Amino acid sequence: MACSRLILITGLAGVLMAGCEGREVSPQEGPLEAVPPPGEPLGTNGVPRDRTLIRTENLGLRLTDEVTVHIPRLHGELAAVGEGPPDLADRNSYRIDIFDAEIRLSGADLSRLINDILLGYEDPPIRDVAVEVREGDVVLTGALQRPLPVQATIVGTLRVTEAGDVALQPSELEAAGIPVANLLDLIGVQLEELVSVRHIEGISIVENTLIIDPEALVPAPQLRGRVSGVRATPGQAVLFLEGTEGTGDAPRIEPPEAVENYLFVFGGDVRIGKFKMEGADLLLRDANPDDLFDLNLRDYRRQLVAGWVDFHPDMGIVAHLPDYAAVIAKERAAAP
Repeated sequence: MACSRLILITGLAGVLMAGCEGREVSPQEGPLEAVPPPGEPLGTNGVPRDRTLIRTENLGLRLTDEVTVHIPRLHGELAAVGEGPPDLADRNSYRIDIFDAEIRLSGADLSRLINDILLGYEDPPIRDVAVEVREGDVVLTGALQRPLPVQATIVGTLRVTEAGDVALQPSELEAAGIPVANLLDLIGVQLEELVSVRHIEGISIVENTLIIDPEALVPAPQLRGRVSGVRATPGQAVLFLEGTEGTGDAPRIEPPEAVENYLFVFGGDVRIGKFKMEGADLLLRDANPDDLFDLNLRDYRRQLVAGWVDFHPDMGIVAHLPDYAAVIAKERAAAP
């Protein structure tokens, strides 16, 4: 086991000597405030050798360079997709089977996900979607393309369906500034005809209610879990998730040291880029814990080079990583 971990240790030492180049990123948002319900107390249990568990707190995980999902808490399992163990640097090599989690998305990040993921194909029925999340409701605006271009607005409340999806129940509808309730009565058009979503994976319409599958909204790695609660708070939509029927038992893990903002992986094998760790015991922690831990696993090398690594007596690895936005800002400042 120790010999296997030395493979990763040697690789990490090599990366710390490497250089890197900067690129554009979006500014980081501020720290998270607690939103109930809190997670159950976690206690360390034995973890089977063939299971790789993950736990995070106060994490800002970058799904793309411009989209960050805020994760106040998540406990789950890394499940390999394809051959080989999960590779944290390759988002297509694994999915996260959630045991319990709280996940937040800002209106700006939801807008980018809808435009780039759900509508990121040729000739979508609606373009330039903007999402505003208010206390208790959500406002969506966009330009309908069929039959003629027209600006549309939907105001609605969020709820959870029996199937564990998110439903947006419209309370106000407008097209070109005209209340759609009157327009529908006038021309006999239903919402499905007004906003054609037949070809948008992850969205359906049931009785004039938009049904959204969160798994389809978020790019890889897939977050597999059942939505148990949803809230609209000023600026952010908050999802509470629990395990699905196929998730299995949920062994609980604790990081090896007291820490506030982190990603901890423990149990089975895991890779991170070129480095493989057999019997994972890997803690990525925020070097500046005063705010959200801004982590970009797809570009982890930059953060690793700018941080430092500690080793526990049992050869567990703790990497102290500065926030991604701070790393990029420092690179830009040092550039000629």
